[in-house]
Amino acid sequence: MADGLLLLIFLLVSFSFVAEVTSRNITIENKCDYSVWPGTYGYSTNGPSLSTTGFLLRKGEARVINVPSSWRGRFWGRSLCSTNSTGGFSCVTGDCRSGNIECSGASSTPPTTLVELSLDTFNGQDFYDVSVVDGYNLPVIIVPQHPQRGQSCISVGCVVNLNKTCPRELKVGGDQPVACMSACQAFNSSIFCCTNSTEKCQATLYSQNFKRECPLAYSYALDDQTTAFTCANSPNYVVTFCQSTIPNATKNNNSSSVAKSPFPAQTPSNGSSKSPFPAPTTLEPPSPSQPSKEATTRAKQKISWKLKLILGLSAVSVVVIIVIVAVIVRARNARKSEWSVENIDAVVMMKRYSYEKVKKMTNSFAHVLGKGGFGTVYKGKLPDGNHDVAVKILLESKGNGEEFINELASMSRTSHVNIVSLLGFCYEGNKRAIIYEFMPNGSLDKFISENMSAKLEWE
Repeated sequence: MADGLLLLIFLLVSFSFVAEVTSRNITIENKCDYSVWPGTYGYSTNGPSLSTTGFLLRKGEARVINVPSSWRGRFWGRSLCSTNSTGGFSCVTGDCRSGNIECSGASSTPPTTLVELSLDTFNGQDFYDVSVVDGYNLPVIIVPQHPQRGQSCISVGCVVNLNKTCPRELKVGGDQPVACMSACQAFNSSIFCCTNSTEKCQATLYSQNFKRECPLAYSYALDDQTTAFTCANSPNYVVTFCQSTIPNATKNNNSSSVAKSPFPAQTPSNGSSKSPFPAPTTLEPPSPSQPSKEATTRAKQKISWKLKLILGLSAVSVVVIIVIVAVIVRARNARKSEWSVENIDAVVMMKRYSYEKVKKMTNSFAHVLGKGGFGTVYKGKLPDGNHDVAVKILLESKGNGEEFINELASMSRTSHVNIVSLLGFCYEGNKRAIIYEFMPNGSLDKFISENMSAKLEWE
């Protein structure tokens, strides 16, 4: 009996030690002059997820959350929250539509400022950023911590109140805005949403406005290398709402660096105020006397020689520019391929499943929900057995998967109340699948294209 008790105590102490070593701490602080309800959305590949998915932080309060070592997900702040007469909980900004303080696996409703974090994803590095791609509602920063080494990685975020500088057409709340929409949410255009092709996605005047106000925040789907960061040595993190400054924002020590962008990088502006056009040439005033014929001939020869020299230099310059552009395009394609194929988990913030797990989810593809031009959709269940899902098995493609991964990366950054949530994906060679939220009542097109039941009311 005593031996059994000692063994039990030893196992409990060992488990506590291992849990401490293989986990991190995320401290959430509220320095706003009002209450904030932080929300979380994410998953872990080697154990349970977070102990909470939503809670209340009053002014000046803080809370420490224990996070698994390989956790990936998002933090955000909800504001102007209340409970109605029937007990339903909702927020004016950042609401996760769960009806409770806990988000319980639901993500935020745009516009929301997001803290995106992927722990221990590639070569032991963490990837993190503060994103305004889904719009803005609260100022927030993330600060990596190294208490044992006395070091810290780069701190990033947005401390400016973008609601004050938000364009009128993007404001939420009228003359006293409480949030600022993204251009994608406001106009639902492929130019702003990057839905046609991620390679053609460019910074717009709206995303440039966000970038100008918050240079250390991720502003659009293919933002450049200055707003996606890595940090090694397994640090803890502090997420703070409404802090007026970003500590150590310019520090770049050996344990931290700007990450290669998960998407093809855009050419950053050098910030110069010089005109891109050459200055006008100053002309000498004409001589009052008429030049001689010999002088005119020499002048024409001189002009002809200069013209030949200019044309020759121009031809050489064009060839050099073409070579440089070809080298840059090739390097970008190579870098894009590297991130799209080798580092998928670091790029796509969704759960990745093996093809065998997808077969188990769908009971070997037993229940067909529908078919389309891109593949077949099957009904299934997540491995926990509690959530129904729709699994789309895509038709086999001969490509190297870059378009598939880039599309997933773009979709993983998009969330909307009227769009079904993406819960995961499968990528094994030509075997590719996307796992969606299951709609028990079917798709809206059925009620549009078929005869509506007389019992179906507006609600």
